[in-house]
Amino acid sequence: MQRLNVVGLHTRNGFRTCELYQGDIVALDRNVDVLVVSAFAGRYKKTPGSVIGSLWTQCHIDVATLAQEPALDFRNSLGVWCSQTIVGQPFSIIVCADIRGSVPTVAEILENVFVTLTILEIKHTPIRRVALPVLGAGYQQLPTETVAHELIHASRRYLERSTTAESVLFVEINPTRAAELANAMDATLGRESALLAPTQLLESVRADLVSALEEASSLFEPDATTLRDDWQRLLRSPAVRTSELGFLGRRLVELLVNRLGGETSGQLHQRIRSLEAQGHIAPWICGYMHVLRHLGNEAVHEQASKKRVPPFVDQSDLSLSLLCVERLLRFWKQANTKALSSYGNPK
Repeated sequence: MQRLNVVGLHTRNGFRTCELYQGDIVALDRNVDVLVVSAFAGRYKKTPGSVIGSLWTQCHIDVATLAQEPALDFRNSLGVWCSQTIVGQPFSIIVCADIRGSVPTVAEILENVFVTLTILEIKHTPIRRVALPVLGAGYQQLPTETVAHELIHASRRYLERSTTAESVLFVEINPTRAAELANAMDATLGRESALLAPTQLLESVRADLVSALEEASSLFEPDATTLRDDWQRLLRSPAVRTSELGFLGRRLVELLVNRLGGETSGQLHQRIRSLEAQGHIAPWICGYMHVLRHLGNEAVHEQASKKRVPPFVDQSDLSLSLLCVERLLRFWKQANTKALSSYGNPK
């Protein structure tokens, strides 16, 4: 799957994201806790090209069979039911929105799904990641601006009230609709620039970063290989969307703070300062982390004010973020080599 856009928000429980992907939602390349599907009530036909059809052909999962013995059944009240736990797949639970009678709005469907997820959380089923198809972009053919607004609004409300959810992933299989929706999300949020222009400086920095990432590749194992793969994909892409660049930069800083012994909870700026306070990492290295944190926040958040100077992150700022990433990767490799050397030669 290819991540096309990211919306970030700070909640009382930490940094959370609403993400847009282009690809096949059934062929997830990352684990999620819940996979959401939709169907006209009681008709779980394995139609070729549909999510329910793909679940059967690719995963041998029959949604009609799951519907007979749901773990939670709110079809009469919310039009939603939840499957029993599923093993051996990149998702653990299927939540199905049954569309009954007159077709509900995208807002109504999303609200009912997210209410159901909140009930699951109350019943001690922790949910960190949720994947949904882009509702309203298919059979309803709603304007992309309307769909973008509803996706952002509904996921923001859910992430703000949930104590465990970290990200909501919307997946659109059609490349054209996915690209249109990514642009509509930027327009909805008032973002000035969506793509990073391929300048000569950027290409030079990109080449250095590819080399640094290759040298530090093994450091992402065993639990951060998805982040490494996302960086590799982004650096190969001819068009770099600024929101993803900012998002991946922030994720790299979070990983480095954890791996280098900083605090594992709290606001990211506090965690970076905790790392600096230990005294064994140069303050300018932590400064690079703060730069990526600032630029990452600006890239994925809604633009709040155009009265600032400058009003928003521009191309030169984003080129600087790549330089910071390259320097941090090389520092990480150096710090890890020194740690291994010290371990092998104790004093």
